[in-house]
Amino acid sequence: MPTSIQGSQPLEPLRHDSQNLDEPLLGDSMATRVATGSSFSVEGHRAGPSAALAIGFVNCLVTIPATVAFANIIFVRPFFRGSLPLLQRLVLLSSAVHQLCFTMGSSLPFAIGQVQDIGLIFLMSIASAIVDWRDFADTDISDNSLLAFVLVSLAAATLCTGCILVVIGRKKLSQYVQLLPLPAVGGYLAFIGFFLLLNGIGLVSGVQLVTLTDVGGILADSCVLAKALLGMGCGGGLYFVATRFRHPMALPGAMLTICLVFFTSIFVLGWTLKDARNTGWLPLMPQGHIDDWAFWRMFRVYDLPAAIDTATVGGGWRVIMRNWVPSVVALTFVVAFGSSLDIAAIASSVTSPVDYDFEMVTVGKSNVVAGVCGGFTGSYIFSATLLTMRRDKSGSRIPGIAVALAELIAVALPAEYSIVLYMPTLLFGSVMVFIGVDLCNEWLLQSRHIMSAREFGEVWVSFLLIVHFGLEVGFLLSVCISSLGFAYLVAQQPVTDHVHGCCSRTHHNAREQEALFRLRFRKLHLRFKRGCFVFFGSAMKAAEKAVATACDAERMETDENGGSALETGVRFLVLDFTGVEGVDATAAKTLKAAETKLKTLPGCWTLRLAGASPSVARTLCPGSDDAAHLARTVAEISADATLEECDELLLAEAEPWQPVSFHEMLKELVNNGVDDASMDTLAKHFQPRHFDAGETIFAEGDEGDFFAIIEQGAAESGPPVFIRFGAGSSVGDLDYSLGRTRRFSMTAGSSGAKLQVFERSAQTATNKELVMKLLLRSMALTTTLAFDMPH
Repeated sequence: MPTSIQGSQPLEPLRHDSQNLDEPLLGDSMATRVATGSSFSVEGHRAGPSAALAIGFVNCLVTIPATVAFANIIFVRPFFRGSLPLLQRLVLLSSAVHQLCFTMGSSLPFAIGQVQDIGLIFLMSIASAIVDWRDFADTDISDNSLLAFVLVSLAAATLCTGCILVVIGRKKLSQYVQLLPLPAVGGYLAFIGFFLLLNGIGLVSGVQLVTLTDVGGILADSCVLAKALLGMGCGGGLYFVATRFRHPMALPGAMLTICLVFFTSIFVLGWTLKDARNTGWLPLMPQGHIDDWAFWRMFRVYDLPAAIDTATVGGGWRVIMRNWVPSVVALTFVVAFGSSLDIAAIASSVTSPVDYDFEMVTVGKSNVVAGVCGGFTGSYIFSATLLTMRRDKSGSRIPGIAVALAELIAVALPAEYSIVLYMPTLLFGSVMVFIGVDLCNEWLLQSRHIMSAREFGEVWVSFLLIVHFGLEVGFLLSVCISSLGFAYLVAQQPVTDHVHGCCSRTHHNAREQEALFRLRFRKLHLRFKRGCFVFFGSAMKAAEKAVATACDAERMETDENGGSALETGVRFLVLDFTGVEGVDATAAKTLKAAETKLKTLPGCWTLRLAGASPSVARTLCPGSDDAAHLARTVAEISADATLEECDELLLAEAEPWQPVSFHEMLKELVNNGVDDASMDTLAKHFQPRHFDAGETIFAEGDEGDFFAIIEQGAAESGPPVFIRFGAGSSVGDLDYSLGRTRRFSMTAGSSGAKLQVFERSAQTATNKELVMKLLLRSMALTTTLAFDMPH
C-alpha cells in the first residue's frame, strides 16, 4: 500500500533484525497491513479435515485471548467492571459472527475475520463518552439502562459502518478511501499500541492506566510494581517468540506456557482459585445468581426500550450528536482503510486475482450482521489468514468454521465453566502488551524504513496529537496536517518544463529560419505537465520559473551580443496549459502577478496563455465579456497557433515582409554559387499549379513522382506529422528523393496555395545536380524544424 493517496508502488515489508516479516504479528500491525512487493509462494501439503481442524485450533489459541483483551479495552471504564465477564462473551460472540460471515461470504476460503484492533479505540471512545456523560450529567439513569444504551450505541455504530462499507464496495469507491493519509493512520495505530500497552500493564497490576502520569500508582507499591514488571516481561517474551520463531505453534505455545506456569505456581504456593481471584490473578466470577449469566439470557442487557428512553427522555441524544456521529464517520474510514490494506496484503500473497470491491462488500456485510446481533466492528485478520493459507492448500473452509465453533462454545459454556474465567489476567495483559509493543515498534520506529523523513515525522505528530487532544480531534488534526504536508510537497515539485527550440509547426524558408534563430532568446515556451492541477503552491513555482527563465534569456542574449545593452523589441513567454486538468482562482491571480513582473523586466516580456481547456480558460480570464472573449481567443488557442503567431510578430519586426519571386525562392533553396542562367533553365522545368483551400495536393499512398515549391499561400501535412508549410518551402521532396509512395497526405491551406511543381520526367542529366542540391537543402531545413518543434 502506498504511503500517499496516490498511485505509488507497493511498500516493502518491514524488517526486524534483518528478518523479513513474512508472518506478521498478531495485532495486524504495519506488517499485516502493508502489501509486499513480491508475490508469496504458498507451497505446502494438502491438508485433510483433521489437519484443517488442527489449524483452526491453533488460530483459536491466539484469537480468543486477543478478543478478550480487546473487550477489556472497549469497556475500560470502571463502570463496566462488574459486567465484564458478560461483555467479554459478547465480544467473543461478535468475533464468531464475523468468522462465520467471512467463511461463508468471502471468495478466500482460508479467510479469518474477527473483531479487529483498528476500530477498537473508536468503540472505546463511544462507550467511555456515554459513561462520562452520565457521570457529569444531572440524571437518574440506572446502571442497566446506561449499559443498554452503551451496547445499543456500539451495535448501531457497527451496523452503520457495515452499511457504508457495503456501499463503498458496491460503488467501487475503495480507491477513494485509500486517499486517507497513511501517516495519520500510522499515528492512530501507534496510539492504539500505546493504549494497549498501558492498559495491559494496568490489567496485570490492577491499577488503571489512562496516561503516563498514572504510572505513579504502580511505582508507589512494590507488589504492584512486581506485577507490572511480570506483565511487561511476559508481553516482551511473546513479542520475542513471535519475531524470532516461524513455527505456527510458537506463539500459541508461548501463551499456553504462561497459563501452565501460572497454574503450577499457584499449586506450589497452595493457593485456591478463589485466592487467585481475590488477588486479581484470575477474573472475578459474575455477580448475582449464576443462572442470570446463562448464554440464552445474555441478550437481556440489550434493553432497547430503555436505551431509546435514555437517548430521548434522558438526554442521551446530546452525546450521540457530540461523540457518536463523528466517531462513526472516523470509524468507517479507518476500518475501510485498514480493510483495504489487509485485502491488498492478502492479494499479494496469492496467485489468483482477488476482487477488492467484492471483499470490501464482504467486510461490510459481516459488520452489518454483527451490528444486528449487537456486536462490534471487525475485518480480516491478516496474520491468521496467512497462517491458514500456508498450512491448508485444499481450499477447505474447515479452519474458519473451527474458529467460529470454538468461539461459540466459549460463549455458550455455563458461566462457572467459562474458559475466560479460568484464563489468568496475566495472559490477557501480556497479549495486550505484546500487541501494543508490536504496533508502537512498527509505526513509531520501523516505519522510517518505508517512509520519507517528512512522513515519518508526520506519524509522530499524529501520534502526539491524538495523545494530547483526544481521539476525534487529534485524528482530524493529523489528517489535516498530513494533507497540508502532501500539498506542500506537491507545491515544491516542478510543474512546468522549459521547452527548448520552441518553434511552431510552420515550415519557414531558410532566411526566416535564420532570423528566428537569431531571435531565439525572445520567445520562450513553458509547458505545464500533463494531467496536473495548478493550485496556489504550484502556480507560485511556475511564476518563479517563468521570471527566472526570462531573466536567463535576457542574460544569454546580452552575452551573445558581446555584452552590449539589451535591444528593444517584442518578447514573448508562452505558458502552455495543454493537458492541465484544472486551475484554482488563487493560481490565476498568481500568474497575473507574474505577468506584471515580466513586464517590469528590461526586455518588457508579454505573457501569452495557450492550450487551456474551456474550464481552465474561464478561471484564467474571469469576469466581463471582454475577458470571456480573451479566454476564447488567447487562453484556449492551441500552443502551436500561439507560437506561430509569435513567430510572425518577431519576423515582422526583424524581417519586414517583401514580395519574393519564384526565381529568388529557387535560388535561396539551391543557395548561392549558381549562375543565373542555370537557375533560369531549372525554373523552366517547374510547372505552376493552383489548389483551392483544403484541396488535396497528394494523398497517402500516391506515387512520389513530383515535388513542389510553395510560391504563394500555404500547405498542411496530414497524420502522423502535422506541419504547416509556408511560402518558399518545398513539399513532397523526401518521398521524391527516396522514390517511394507518399507516407502522409498534403492539402492546401485555408487561403489556397500556388505551387511550382517539378515532375520526375523533367529531371535530366544537366539539371540533376541542381535538383539534388535543392532537395538536400530543403530536407535539411525540414530536419531542423523537426528537431526544434516541441515534443
